[in-house]
Amino acid sequence: MPIISVIVPVYNVEKYLHCCVDSILAQTFTDIEVLLVDDGSTDCSGAICDEYAEKDSRVRVFHKENGGVSSARNLGLDEARGKWIMFVDSDDKVAPQICGQLLENALEDCLPICAHYIWEDDKVRRRSPEVERKHFLAREFMELRSWLRTPWGRLFEREIINRENLKFDTSISYGEDTVFNYDYVKYVDE
Repeated sequence: MPIISVIVPVYNVEKYLHCCVDSILAQTFTDIEVLLVDDGSTDCSGAICDEYAEKDSRVRVFHKENGGVSSARNLGLDEARGKWIMFVDSDDKVAPQICGQLLENALEDCLPICAHYIWEDDKVRRRSPEVERKHFLAREFMELRSWLRTPWGRLFEREIINRENLKFDTSISYGEDTVFNYDYVKYVDE
C-alpha cells in the first residue's frame, strides 16, 4: 500500500499532462500512487493517461463520463489506497520534493501545507509565496483563508476522509474546494 495517493482529475489537458505527470513521478519521495481520473476528455488526454499506466506501475487510470472536477476527485477518493491524499491539477507542475516535505510535516502531527506551482506562459511559476512557518494548527490554518480555496498544496489523511465520508459537492461548481477544505479541517485534531 502506498503512503501517498496523488489524485489528478484530467479533462482536455493534452498540452500540459505530460509535464504534470512527469513532475509527480519524479518525486524524491517515491512511495506514491498516481490516480489519473480521465473525466471524459475529448482530446488525447485519456490515451496519454493510459500510456503512463503502461510505463509505471504506480499509475492507475480511471475513465469516466464527464461530470466535472468534483466528480473526478470523488472517484479518486473512492479508489485511493494511500494513508495520505494529495490533489494535483492536471495543468500544474509540482516541485520534486513536495510529497516528501508535506509528509515530513504531517508526521510531526501538524496540518501540512506548502507553496504550489502553476503554469504561466508555458513556464512554471510559484503561485504562492514561500510560507516561512511550515506547520500550522488547524485553527491557524482556518485563518489563512487563501489556502482554503483549493485542495492542492497539502495532504489530507484518508482515514479522516473515509470516516467522515467527505466528498466534493458535485452540485456546485464554484467554491466546492473551499467547502471540502472546511469540512476536512473541522475533523483534524489539534
